[in-house]
Amino acid sequence: MWQLVLTNVLIGFATAVVGVIGKAINDWTKRQKVQVEANIVSDKVWQTREAIQAAKVALASGVTSVGTTFIEKVREGAEDGKLTQKDIELARDMAIAEATEIATGPALELLSTWSRNALVSLINGIVEDRKPHSTLQPINID
Repeated sequence: MWQLVLTNVLIGFATAVVGVIGKAINDWTKRQKVQVEANIVSDKVWQTREAIQAAKVALASGVTSVGTTFIEKVREGAEDGKLTQKDIELARDMAIAEATEIATGPALELLSTWSRNALVSLINGIVEDRKPHSTLQPINID
């Protein structure tokens, strides 16, 4: 009789131990899955940053190409040496087209999905950054 009670107690104890071990393994597996998912998200963020940078570089290259070919010729042909709004719009379109020819992979996908307003804003920023900015202030000498 005592053997039957002991057997039942041992079976109950073994069942509890297996349950605790099973829960610990399950919790560990969940933590590992969360870590793997976090690593995947981190990799995607890094790849997105790289794609954004590559898209901006392609756009800057397009701006440079258009600046050296189209804009200089238009300015030379203009009476006042200035671009018209139509010339500026055409130059932007040409820069975007050039960028999409240069870009590959995710950078090309980004350029294709960004709105025209976003691309124009980036182009304007590139052009503005390339303008010479004087930090010298005029001195008034009496």
